[in-house]
Amino acid sequence: MLLLLGCTHTYSIGDYYKSSADEGIVVEINGDGQPSMLLSLFEISDIDADSALRWSAALDAGWSLPDNEQMLHIRKYRAVINTTLTQRSLPTVMHNHTFYWTSTAGEKSHHYAMGPNGLKLYFHSNHSPYYRARAVKNLY
Repeated sequence: MLLLLGCTHTYSIGDYYKSSADEGIVVEINGDGQPSMLLSLFEISDIDADSALRWSAALDAGWSLPDNEQMLHIRKYRAVINTTLTQRSLPTVMHNHTFYWTSTAGEKSHHYAMGPNGLKLYFHSNHSPYYRARAVKNLY
């Protein structure tokens, strides 16, 4: 009889992850190769910053809009993230002219949104099909 102790599946950024409590795309891993942050599989479009914040607050515990640092990380790895999303027939992130709201507020009723070319400040009430929200969850 073969007994394997300590065998744990390791993950890479862009992998699909599902546990009894969480499901998403791995966007950050810890030193042991375990997911430390997930990107939600679903997004909402045609939304302004205030509505995006309310939407994310209504999600299950632990999910929120990414802050600027988290969004920069997602942008850096969007190619591998989008490969997995495409394989699952889900909307990809940061393509063409889409912008994703972050939880980071700017001055004078502005919020940051991330697009294919980086972070920019936008008036918080801007919305169109190009403005979107997708949540992240820190696991550890």
